[in-house]
Amino acid sequence: MLSRPHHARPSLLPPRPFSLCTQSIGQLTYIRPFVEDFSPAWLAGSTCALTAGAMALVYIADTISELKLGNGTSVLIFANIASALPTSVGALLAASASEDPVNVAIYVGAFFLTTLGIIYVQEAERRIPVNYSSRCGARWAASGGAACLGPRQAGSMHLPA
Repeated sequence: MLSRPHHARPSLLPPRPFSLCTQSIGQLTYIRPFVEDFSPAWLAGSTCALTAGAMALVYIADTISELKLGNGTSVLIFANIASALPTSVGALLAASASEDPVNVAIYVGAFFLTTLGIIYVQEAERRIPVNYSSRCGARWAASGGAACLGPRQAGSMHLPA
């Protein structure tokens, strides 16, 4: 009986063709009302096309990750968004400029504020003051002072009682 290695999580394993075929059939069944010629031959051909495309994208994403160029899936999603951005922005600006030119300024301002907000939250850090006692020693602890407690093996600090 073949089984998955115990150390491999399901999310790290490559997708299996059967699961991709099942997802493809589900997606194609969902769009059934919009397809004029929905036949078993069309379903089989479209399922093969969607499965092959998904497997190719997984291979490309894994190759990008292995080459240490970043998270392959994220890079592909970014490339898709970035490639459609000029067309989307152009259509949006053309439609809004013809109605009211003030809308263009509002869109540009909202874009820059959103970008700045994302950068601010992404780069935020919380500084927590840590006070170390300079007199931590056996003599000071024996004389009634508090003992200096270092980090535990798990990496957490002791909490005072």
